[in-house]
Amino acid sequence: AVGINAEYGGSYDYWFIDHFVVVWWRNMSTAFNFEEYFQTKFEEKLFNGDEEPENHMTAATRLLEKKREMSELEQALSAQKEEFESKMRNLNQRQEELDKKELNLRSSLIKFDQFLIENDVKKRRAMKKTAMEKKKKKKKTKNQKKKKK
Repeated sequence: AVGINAEYGGSYDYWFIDHFVVVWWRNMSTAFNFEEYFQTKFEEKLFNGDEEPENHMTAATRLLEKKREMSELEQALSAQKEEFESKMRNLNQRQEELDKKELNLRSSLIKFDQFLIENDVKKRRAMKKTAMEKKKKKKKTKNQKKKKK
């Protein structure tokens, strides 16, 4: 972290803890009052005349500036809202399309399932018929063999 003021000298870091700033030097640490620090800095600026040009603006000018900033922020917010609503409409439309596709897929699955069941029934019927025909043929050949003897 960067030091607060060069007048303290040395390299140090600072952390904010409640209303005190703790400054750590290389081998020693100290805490000082936050309010006291800013009060002295304010007095230094006041006596040195180091005021920022922004403070020279009249209240009406600052108010107009803030209103302009507010207007820009409101425009940006409304643009974001429109973009969000557009994305939500697109997502809802896509969700509807996916729901339709899912419904079609389920319908196809049900039809395919019925097809498999019908095929299985036909296969069993054909196997029974084949088995019956084999039995009949076997019986017929047995009967023919008996007649020949």
